[in-house]
Amino acid sequence: MTGRALSAVMALVVLAGMAAAPLSAQTWSAEQQEVWALELASWEAIKNKDLSWIDQYTHTNLLAWDDQRPMPRGKEVFREWSRVTVENSTILVQQFDPVGIVVEDNTAVAMYYYALHVEDREGEREDVYGRCTDIWIKQGGTWLLIGWRCADLPEDD
Repeated sequence: MTGRALSAVMALVVLAGMAAAPLSAQTWSAEQQEVWALELASWEAIKNKDLSWIDQYTHTNLLAWDDQRPMPRGKEVFREWSRVTVENSTILVQQFDPVGIVVEDNTAVAMYYYALHVEDREGEREDVYGRCTDIWIKQGGTWLLIGWRCADLPEDD
């Protein structure tokens, strides 16, 4: 094998190892995978401007709090603000990176990082980065979001 061929093989081995590392870093239970799938499905609905996710995935007693509001909001107020948000902006690209999911009995806590590329009503685009902590409870065999706390990270100047 020539030096160049050996270098190419080594590069492929290193790249394969790097690609496999995140996959082997965490082994999730079926319940953790189920909660993460719901997280992604709810955000996909938001990206698609489909507010039916609120009735489908949230508990009646939902408390939602972001860093733009001084107080948490209940489900009905959260729905109205979500409507205003989807009317005035569009998520063009989104990425979610789980930090951890803990499931105990009928309660799950999911923490993750998000990156969004958003376009506002005037066509201005920006990248938004932040983190969320979501609390899910299982009722009647269904996971429902009961606590939602997301906060954008400060922009670098």
